Amino acid sequence: MKKPRERKPLTPQAKKRLSRILTGCVVAIVAVLLFALSQLIPKLQDYQASDQAFSELADHAITAYDPAEQVMEPAEEDSDPPDLTDAMAIDWEAFGGTDIVAWVQCKDISYPVMQGDDNAYYLHHLPDGEYNTGGSIFLLAENNPLFTDQNSIVYGHNRANGSMFGKLKRYANQDSAESVFYIYLPDGTRHTYRFFSVTAVYQDSKAYTWSFSSDASFVDWQNWMLSNSLVDTGESADAAGKFVCLSTCNGSSGTTQRLVICGKEERVDTLQEPASWYASYMEQYQAERSAWVDRAGSLSSGLTALQQQNRETLWQERRKGSE
Repeated sequence: MKKPRERKPLTPQAKKRLSRILTGCVVAIVAVLLFALSQLIPKLQDYQASDQAFSELADHAITAYDPAEQVMEPAEEDSDPPDLTDAMAIDWEAFGGTDIVAWVQCKDISYPVMQGDDNAYYLHHLPDGEYNTGGSIFLLAENNPLFTDQNSIVYGHNRANGSMFGKLKRYANQDSAESVFYIYLPDGTRHTYRFFSVTAVYQDSKAYTWSFSSDASFVDWQNWMLSNSLVDTGESADAAGKFVCLSTCNGSSGTTQRLVICGKEERVDTLQEPASWYASYMEQYQAERSAWVDRAGSLSSGLTALQQQNRETLWQERRKGSE
């Protein structure tokens, strides 16, 4: 049996080298930790500021719905009364003159829906205009704020603390097949959307189509959403349907992957009187939309005339060349 070798003591030079290596490792670890904290602390501060802002907003504007104190008209005269278990009463008067166009509710998700002039501002701004990386939930700028489009798209960040649309990933399973979410509007209505599909897509996906050239293309989009759904909802395409898609990031920060929960409008119930400012808001919106349509028509006519002129010029040049 061999005797174990006796370890030689480290020389002073070796001890110094080992000490430098250990010191370097400690310094590197501390530097990494400090960098991580420098990235994490601002994010946590943003989370706290965002959560507080939305909590205060909800505290001032949202109360539990009481049918005895509010107007309640079912979707149709002969329809069943709506489920008011989690219904809310919203103080729409407080939102006059703001960019809040709706309120979205899905179980433990409850937030105002903003709509800006573009699709960038509310990615990093709170409803009061304060800069915050968490931003706000917002409606596609191109969509009608009355949610009358065939497909309306509502965006929100997938925040690590579960706020905003951070909880949507909980619904990417078969247990959510019969789930619903609600969109409240300042005209006093609550729109109920039953889950139609739950898809994991990329940011340039067909799922984000909001305008359709024909009923056939609209039905084709619906069938695509159903065929790519992670959840079998048992739904089928409907050319007369109206949809809202809730979209959020699906993965780590910076990813181009998205989770899209698409709901089909099931019923519309009037739960409150319209906001006092709603009529003037509608009038202004219709005037702006009419002006936009006129401008688009004028640009289209001008483009058509220019194309016709170019064709005539090209035809004349070809005719000269053949003579």
